[in-house]
Amino acid sequence: MLLSPSGFVTICPKKEVEFGADKHLHRADHAEELKQEIQFDAPSATGNQYAFLPGGAVRALNPSSSMTLAETSNCIAVFKGNLLNKAELALQVTGCPPHVTEAQLLLHLYEAMGIEMLSKLNGQYAFCLYDSKQARVLAARDHSGVVPLLEGRTAAGSLIIACGTFLPEGTTHMTEIKAGEMKYGWHALPRPFKCGHRIIAGRASCDYGIRRRSIDAYNAPPARQSVDLPRQSSMDIPRQRHAHHLPTSHSYSHTPGKYMPPHIAGASAGTGHTAGNGFFTRQRATSIDGHNLQPHSSGSNHQTTPP
Repeated sequence: MLLSPSGFVTICPKKEVEFGADKHLHRADHAEELKQEIQFDAPSATGNQYAFLPGGAVRALNPSSSMTLAETSNCIAVFKGNLLNKAELALQVTGCPPHVTEAQLLLHLYEAMGIEMLSKLNGQYAFCLYDSKQARVLAARDHSGVVPLLEGRTAAGSLIIACGTFLPEGTTHMTEIKAGEMKYGWHALPRPFKCGHRIIAGRASCDYGIRRRSIDAYNAPPARQSVDLPRQSSMDIPRQRHAHHLPTSHSYSHTPGKYMPPHIAGASAGTGHTAGNGFFTRQRATSIDGHNLQPHSSGSNHQTTPP
């Protein structure tokens, strides 16, 4: 790990709400406490640069060409290291001037892409970006691990992101953000990110960390569509299921929708009476070839002819 006399510190108090003078809930104002925390004594720091926004503050100690700080109305970014593709990225972002510092470029990329910008960065770096509009902090360290990056808690319980050896007194629970990891959210744990891959992150309150979407949904095979299945009408299903029960010569009555089995159709046509179930009377039953199934008795006056 490379320790250098220059570094930066970002402090973000825990997000809280309180009732204001208008009896409505507002974000708690920790401006004075935040100012006292960020202005800690650092004798070896010959130069300091500060930036304050509601809910967060950044201090660059001994800033130089390799460590820059930039701010807008909603965001603060501090960057230490170098980007090999800075000029290329500046051309890809609309409205970004050609000659910008790395910290200024981060703000333009974040506004255009959000955390998707991490997949575009190529270099050796560690940075921290605070978004006051969403009350979120984004910190990342490249995969080489040349530039150090730590996180912990101040004596007042605020989140601190630090690069270098400059830390206020009473800082506890300092842990290293490993090479190739990013932290997005107050309570979020550092997690790896990959260059050149799309980063999927869910929206969640920064008080409860980050909620990651399942990647299985992107890798799952497409669901089988109904067009892959052979189409069948509702009349085909029972016929296929009970095909072995049907007679070889299908007989139908002349009454629409009334099926007449051959043995009943012959009896009904010969007697001229209802066939017991009340479905048909004096109806002619024929086979599918158009001939009578059964000759009538000699006493019947009904003449059966092929249809």
